Amino acid sequence: MSSHLPSPGVIAIDEEAGLSARLLPARGLDIGEVSFAGLLLSWAPPGGVPEEPATPGPDRWRASFGGLVATCGLHNVGLPSEGYGQHGSFTLTAATEVSVVRDDGLVTVTGVVADEDLLCRRTLTVTPDTVAITDVVTNTAAADRQAPLLCHVNFGAPFLGPDLVVDGAVETSIPRDPGPPVDWRRPARNVVLDDFVVEHRLAPGAPQLLTLTDSVQRVRVTVGWTGLDRVHQWIDLTPSKYVTAIEPANCSVMGREFDRAAGRAPMLRPGESRTTGVTIRAERLDLESA
Repeated sequence: MSSHLPSPGVIAIDEEAGLSARLLPARGLDIGEVSFAGLLLSWAPPGGVPEEPATPGPDRWRASFGGLVATCGLHNVGLPSEGYGQHGSFTLTAATEVSVVRDDGLVTVTGVVADEDLLCRRTLTVTPDTVAITDVVTNTAAADRQAPLLCHVNFGAPFLGPDLVVDGAVETSIPRDPGPPVDWRRPARNVVLDDFVVEHRLAPGAPQLLTLTDSVQRVRVTVGWTGLDRVHQWIDLTPSKYVTAIEPANCSVMGREFDRAAGRAPMLRPGESRTTGVTIRAERLDLESA
């Protein structure tokens, strides 16, 4: 059965024994609160997950931020740069042409997010254990466009706790800022941190994924990605945050000007499209695998 919804109606998916999720058309079909088998996975700021963008203001992106997935782009990711605000305007833009199809445990949601002359056609697929995002971004302009993209996949308490372990085929990790060493593998066991970001470089040929495992709560979440060649991790353990995020991307978190100067700006030619994917899969562990 299919239906067309006027944005910004929240799309709720409830699976008592699996994933329950709130999909947010008003925020570019980003993903709000998500739980798995009754365990809350997603992160929320103190006021809860905003399901619509905040009113315009100097800190609008931060005031609109929260939930399992917040998308950054399409013209800027990271620090404000060249007239574009922090992390761009994707999650501040309502999706249009939103369609929902529910079929025997499978929910497919599609919509369009227009960011000036960059157009994203987003597909969300939700099953009892997986939410998958496919984005097709097209440059509709007559000239090249810089087109950074980052998916902020945010985990908070109670899933983020002292027993949570982050793992993957990481060869090196490069902190964004200088400072003392941080244990990114056991994010909640660090001393209080404020806004620590590290970029992971995976071994050549390794699967593009990172896992988050809590062997006490016996839940593992795998974040995988395609079409994105970089991945960052954010940790903030201040009382108002308490979050770690896995951030598949095609860019840095330093802004569009920085990426061009580094020779690593992701570009789209006129009429060119780019397809990327992010998949978040949750599973319960038996005693042996835990």
